[in-house]
Amino acid sequence: MRHIASPWWVVVIVIAGLRVGLVPMPVEAVQTAWFPVLPALHGGETNPALPKLVTVKLGENVMMDLVLVPAGSFMMGSDGFEEDEKPVHKVNISRPFYMGKYEVTQEQWTALIHDNPTKFVGPQRPVENLKWEDCQKFLEVLSARYPGCTFTLPTEAQWEYACRAGSTTEFCFGSDEGEMGEYAWYVKNSENTTHPVGQKHANAWGLYDMHGNAYEWCQDWDGPYAGSEPTDPRGPASGTKRIMRGGSWRTGAKVCRSANRPWTAPPHPPYKAGFRVVVGVEIASQVTASEPPSTPTPKKDKKDEKPKP
Repeated sequence: MRHIASPWWVVVIVIAGLRVGLVPMPVEAVQTAWFPVLPALHGGETNPALPKLVTVKLGENVMMDLVLVPAGSFMMGSDGFEEDEKPVHKVNISRPFYMGKYEVTQEQWTALIHDNPTKFVGPQRPVENLKWEDCQKFLEVLSARYPGCTFTLPTEAQWEYACRAGSTTEFCFGSDEGEMGEYAWYVKNSENTTHPVGQKHANAWGLYDMHGNAYEWCQDWDGPYAGSEPTDPRGPASGTKRIMRGGSWRTGAKVCRSANRPWTAPPHPPYKAGFRVVVGVEIASQVTASEPPSTPTPKKDKKDEKPKP
């Protein structure tokens, strides 16, 4: 292709524009008005102006840490296992978001929802034995405490993207099942019970227990992958089965894989299911500017002081 030289008057205008552009807007204004909403061009990149960790307050001395997940792209699915994991396809996550550093714990659950449905009781263990609808109640109460912010379950794409944390292997740490015990509570090391969150290694983005411990509900209905290159996909508009991810203390390593897609039909509660929360980056300004009024943590009923049989 022949190179076309720019006329002299274009060069003059460009130079003049650059000189003028240095004056009117301070650096602080540029950072707050533009960069926080600028999507990353490559997976794993995000704006340094956004804090990597924010903490929301649920009750008296009850907090929840949220980790920044950058915008980017990844290859979703797997060709080597279940049919519903195919085809492997590129997915774009257009904006960064915050995700629970840990699965929601029983202490956090009871700070907002007084009843504790859990089978394996312990304040720092994940809340489980939850219906998908139960999670929505928690998310609704939490969203009401931070006006302008909507807490949700992760979409299936958000969950797998965050779990992989830049990896392309079966697990966030590789494909060697021999390393599973360093990252997950699963059938070979759990002793048939859940465990307090955060005791195993985190993935590359600082998220714990993405494999094992408790299954994690996703927002999506179950459905086949389209196989195109979607941006921020949300699954079918309706269905009969909801997606869970991550495996549990009762499952083998194969079920805990990043791409595995277990499901269950609501409203029947799978006793292995818990969840973690997702919220947009607007939460960063909310927790910096103000915190909701504290409320006392509800006392647990006597029936929850020991595990259910």
